[in-house]
Amino acid sequence: ICACLVGSEMCIETGGASIDLDWKDGRATRAVVTALVPGKFTVKMPASTVRAEVKVGGHTHTYKKPAFSLDLNKGEAATIHFL
Repeated sequence: ICACLVGSEMCIETGGASIDLDWKDGRATRAVVTALVPGKFTVKMPASTVRAEVKVGGHTHTYKKPAFSLDLNKGEAATIHFL
Protein backbone atom coordinates (compact mmCIF):
# COMPACT_ATOMS: atom_id res chain seq x y z
CA ILE A 1 0.00 0.00 0.00
CA CYS A 2 1.31 3.43 -0.95
CA ALA A 3 -0.22 6.71 0.29
CA CYS A 4 0.40 10.40 -0.28
CA LEU A 5 -1.29 13.47 1.23
CA VAL A 6 -1.52 16.80 -0.60
CA GLY A 7 -3.59 19.57 0.99
CA SER A 8 -7.09 18.22 1.52
CA GLU A 9 -6.61 15.26 -0.82
CA MET A 10 -5.16 11.82 -0.19
CA CYS A 11 -4.19 9.17 -2.73
CA ILE A 12 -3.88 5.52 -1.72
CA GLU A 13 -2.72 2.73 -4.00
CA THR A 14 -3.27 -0.88 -3.03
CA GLY A 15 -2.31 -3.84 -5.14
CA GLY A 16 -5.65 -3.72 -6.95
CA ALA A 17 -6.89 -0.13 -6.93
CA SER A 18 -5.90 3.51 -6.72
CA ILE A 19 -8.02 5.60 -4.33
CA ASP A 20 -8.13 9.40 -4.35
CA LEU A 21 -9.81 10.93 -1.27
CA ASP A 22 -11.09 14.45 -0.63
CA TRP A 23 -11.38 15.61 2.98
CA LYS A 24 -13.32 18.37 4.73
CA ASP A 25 -13.31 19.07 8.46
CA GLY A 26 -11.49 15.83 9.20
CA ARG A 27 -13.78 13.46 7.29
CA ALA A 28 -13.70 11.91 3.84
CA THR A 29 -16.28 13.53 1.56
CA ARG A 30 -15.42 12.03 -1.82
CA ALA A 31 -13.46 9.06 -3.12
CA VAL A 32 -12.50 7.94 -6.61
CA VAL A 33 -11.66 4.24 -6.79
CA THR A 34 -9.86 3.23 -9.99
CA ALA A 35 -9.32 -0.48 -10.61
CA LEU A 36 -5.74 -1.41 -11.51
CA VAL A 37 -6.96 -4.99 -12.06
CA PRO A 38 -10.51 -6.30 -12.54
CA GLY A 39 -12.27 -7.34 -9.37
CA LYS A 40 -14.66 -6.70 -6.49
CA PHE A 41 -13.72 -3.85 -4.16
CA THR A 42 -15.31 -3.37 -0.73
CA VAL A 43 -15.85 0.19 0.51
CA LYS A 44 -16.53 1.03 4.17
CA MET A 45 -18.30 4.35 4.66
CA PRO A 46 -16.92 6.85 7.21
CA ALA A 47 -18.61 6.55 10.63
CA SER A 48 -20.75 9.69 10.33
CA THR A 49 -21.94 8.92 6.78
CA VAL A 50 -25.67 8.28 6.25
CA ARG A 51 -25.41 7.24 2.60
CA ALA A 52 -23.04 7.09 -0.34
CA GLU A 53 -23.85 8.07 -3.91
CA VAL A 54 -21.70 6.11 -6.35
CA LYS A 55 -21.30 6.89 -10.04
CA VAL A 56 -19.82 4.20 -12.29
CA GLY A 57 -19.97 4.36 -16.07
CA GLY A 58 -22.74 6.95 -16.21
CA HIS A 59 -24.96 5.14 -13.70
CA THR A 60 -25.57 6.37 -10.15
CA HIS A 61 -26.31 4.05 -7.22
CA THR A 62 -27.14 4.92 -3.61
CA TYR A 63 -25.89 2.78 -0.71
CA LYS A 64 -27.05 3.08 2.90
CA LYS A 65 -25.28 0.13 4.49
CA PRO A 66 -21.94 0.79 6.25
CA ALA A 67 -20.07 -1.31 3.67
CA PHE A 68 -20.75 -2.14 0.02
CA SER A 69 -18.96 -3.80 -2.90
CA LEU A 70 -18.09 -2.46 -6.33
CA ASP A 71 -17.37 -4.72 -9.31
CA LEU A 72 -14.93 -2.85 -11.53
CA ASN A 73 -13.06 -3.70 -14.71
CA LYS A 74 -9.40 -2.76 -15.15
CA GLY A 75 -9.16 1.02 -15.64
CA GLU A 76 -12.78 1.62 -14.60
CA ALA A 77 -13.39 4.28 -11.95
CA ALA A 78 -16.15 4.77 -9.38
CA THR A 79 -16.76 8.23 -7.89
CA ILE A 80 -18.21 8.05 -4.39
CA HIS A 81 -19.76 10.99 -2.51
CA PHE A 82 -20.17 10.36 1.21
CA LEU A 83 -23.28 12.17 2.50
